[in-house]
Amino acid sequence: MKDKNFEIQEMLDQRLRTGTTVPQELTESEDINVYEFIYSELAKEPEDGLPMSFKANVVREFQAQNKRKSDWLFYWIVVGISLFGILSVILTITFFWEAFSPLWLLIDRFKGLIAIALVGILAFKLLENRSFLSSSRS
Repeated sequence: MKDKNFEIQEMLDQRLRTGTTVPQELTESEDINVYEFIYSELAKEPEDGLPMSFKANVVREFQAQNKRKSDWLFYWIVVGISLFGILSVILTITFFWEAFSPLWLLIDRFKGLIAIALVGILAFKLLENRSFLSSSRS
């Protein structure tokens, strides 16, 4: 099939260059009609040119793709460092459990105050995000 397609293309190229006719056995094929249509469409000059912003759009898209790639690299580095930090803290606590016993007693004694502080911090952050989003929409 590939050889036949190549032969059709060569015949059409030769016909366009020299003006010779295509052999009868090839003109009966549906493939030649498709190739003739493609060649005639490719020979036409485009009716509408590219928009003026085409280059800017292509460059912007290319820059966005490069930025996404570099962002992914940054995120993987952050994830790796975070996992290393979390593992370090867990291993430190498990190996030196006795050294942290005064800290556990302090946390146990003031767990209500710590919980209230965490809820307050999260509520403040939530309100701050909502006010920022509503001000950016206006």
